[in-house]
Amino acid sequence: MAESIDINLNNGTMWLRVSCGEVVSQQKWSETSVSSYGGSVSADGRQISAPSVSSVVSQNHEFWVREPDGQERVIKLLNRSFQVREGHKIWIAWGNKKGEATGPFLLGHNLATGETAELVDNWTTWMYGAELIKKPLLYRFFTKLVPAFLGASSVYVLMIGGGSGADFIFLPLAVWGIFWCLANFIGYYGFLRRRDESLVKSIKKRILDACIEAANKANVTS
Repeated sequence: MAESIDINLNNGTMWLRVSCGEVVSQQKWSETSVSSYGGSVSADGRQISAPSVSSVVSQNHEFWVREPDGQERVIKLLNRSFQVREGHKIWIAWGNKKGEATGPFLLGHNLATGETAELVDNWTTWMYGAELIKKPLLYRFFTKLVPAFLGASSVYVLMIGGGSGADFIFLPLAVWGIFWCLANFIGYYGFLRRRDESLVKSIKKRILDACIEAANKANVTS
């Protein structure tokens, strides 16, 4: 049975499930999906231009894990790399924010090889999507309200200076656009990126520590 863990974070609580055990079977295969678009045909039925064809190849990895209580669990990974084979002891974890019924696979560890596989494409993007981290209030104020205020202020300046009708449209939009770009550039590279990197690293470590604790509790060793 998978271990259930709750992790308390600044923006709420996330749940984590960790399946520990021995790989008893696995299979890998690829699937190709083909789609076409475009092309045109004349009124008399003669083809004028051929449609464009594109294909996408998906890599599937399915393996069964026998947990310490004898229960077997199937793990299905899509376009993820986690190297295992029959007989290897592993743990694999999935989770999401509290309240969500399902969540993606996050980490996998092969105790036989010592490899830890990250099963999330982009941790920062996933954590924002799961609302485990949020942009600070000051950042949102700086990048949204300040440019809007400056754009509105330019309207007031035009009213005092007697600007033309077109000026009332283009100048506020230009002022807002310039300061919005500057505010986001300065805010992201000056503060948000470093803060996000630190938060993501901290949350990943807490998830990893919880997984290791679950594996030790289940007495799953190489």
